[in-house]
Amino acid sequence: HHIETLLRDEKEALEVLATSFILKNFLTTSKEDADYAAEYDMATARLSSMLEARSEFTKLSVLDKSGIVVASTDREIVLLEAGQRAEIQDALDKGRVDLVLMDIQMPEKSGMEWLAEMVEKQTAPVVMLTGSGSEGIAVQSIQEGAVGYLAKSNLLKENLRNTIDAALEKWRQMQQGKADQEELERLANFDSLTGLYNRRGILRRLEDQIKHASRYKEELSLIMLDIDHFKKVNDHYGHLTGDDVLENVAALVRQSIRDTDRAGCYGGEEFIIILPKTDLPTALYVAERVREAIEAAEMKAPEGDVFTITVSQGLSSYKPGEGEHALISRADAALYRAKENGRNRVETSSGFESGKG
Repeated sequence: HHIETLLRDEKEALEVLATSFILKNFLTTSKEDADYAAEYDMATARLSSMLEARSEFTKLSVLDKSGIVVASTDREIVLLEAGQRAEIQDALDKGRVDLVLMDIQMPEKSGMEWLAEMVEKQTAPVVMLTGSGSEGIAVQSIQEGAVGYLAKSNLLKENLRNTIDAALEKWRQMQQGKADQEELERLANFDSLTGLYNRRGILRRLEDQIKHASRYKEELSLIMLDIDHFKKVNDHYGHLTGDDVLENVAALVRQSIRDTDRAGCYGGEEFIIILPKTDLPTALYVAERVREAIEAAEMKAPEGDVFTITVSQGLSSYKPGEGEHALISRADAALYRAKENGRNRVETSSGFESGKG
């Protein structure tokens, strides 16, 4: 059929244009094929013009070695010319891309190279096309991260549509699975009340930071923080107010440290703060800032009572060769001394101290 007449029906136009687009790459130089190609170009140009006026659409991108990108939404199609490597990259960088059909043989950069890049960046699901129909290429494509595979010899309209539908569904399931895994990871590593890392999460971060400090011979300091007389808060104002205090302390800690620092709940009213690339004197300054911020903050009970709290802190600095348990143990010993010496103060494993008596 003449493609121009099919533009009266946008759904049929989508199917024919998508198929014609890929077949165009294999046209011979005969007059009949040249006329067909000219009609194809006229039809696609008209359809592109029709859709340019639409401001909202989701893209379905198709790349083959001719370098054209096809974008579709709600059974509508947009053609974007991208003949060279830079043009293809520019097309991928613009807007949302729902699917890429890509030839193994591409200009300047192989299909496998494009696949590796898009998989790494999670740009879009990729279905690989090849002229050979080789099972080896199909297996390699899937192993490298493609969501589907289609031989050029099998480019019938129905096969193309089924492959695209299956690829989009597989990608949706993969993205949902990834989101579910991230949510499980969040629940496993973060405290639901304070939003800080939980004990498991903060210990894992500490282990990672110790490995990093050891490898790159960097400074690393640790603060252990405990809310003074927290049991009295729970006994006098109730556990809901106690929860509010924990939330407020967590918020004040976050405000007092850098984005690169990590804070977490260690147990009960105890917190751990990890300070990468920080020596002990600097960590002491940070701990004082945290202590002063918490001491100055007003806490409120449901009945309207306003009260204040204080915290005690113990500091330790990483020594080459020690593990997280040794680092925590030295900070915990310094925290114990801060409690014994009157609370609302900071002490370090090396004997320096600060804060009110």
